[in-house]
Amino acid sequence: MIEKMCEMSIGYNKWFFSYLGGEPLMNGKEYFKNMFDIIQAQSEKYYTPYTHRVTTNGLLLDDEWIQLLNEHNCKLIFSYDGLGFGKKGSKKAHDLIAKYAKDIHVVQVVVSATNCAHIVDIYKELEALGIRRINTQYEIYASEEDYLNFAKHTIELFKYIDSLAKVKTACSCTMMRKQLPLVSWQVSMVASLSIVDC
Repeated sequence: MIEKMCEMSIGYNKWFFSYLGGEPLMNGKEYFKNMFDIIQAQSEKYYTPYTHRVTTNGLLLDDEWIQLLNEHNCKLIFSYDGLGFGKKGSKKAHDLIAKYAKDIHVVQVVVSATNCAHIVDIYKELEALGIRRINTQYEIYASEEDYLNFAKHTIELFKYIDSLAKVKTACSCTMMRKQLPLVSWQVSMVASLSIVDC
């Protein structure tokens, strides 16, 4: 099936493969090794560069997974909603983020009625763990009142970041990149906010 997808994509400048939905790591390491090998062969056959990314709650991560993903340049997107907030806020997930922070491309936080009042604390937590990129998305089935609350707390997050001495003393984006995750705002159908390097 992957071979057919690649064949149908001849002429595109780049292929983008994203593994998500449920928990993709439950497919196992052999599945991913096979998938990576097939895509590599198709890329060479059709002279098309590609990129991979996997979105996971991270609970199955271990050194072997990290090595496999790194060997195949597969970007790791770690779903985490802040320590203590649901299944994606477990102590185990927190500890795995701390252990693999340098290997995580981005931490994705879904802002909900449960955790929105703690978004500044979640930002501080992830920064302290060494995370450089944080993508926050608003819960898509939230009420209008919840969205107003999300906006209020998002503004608090911007004010907090703006108040940091690191931001006030940095003279350029290049200097700030090394000091803390920076904020840019994207508005889409799911109203996402990204906290990323500039």
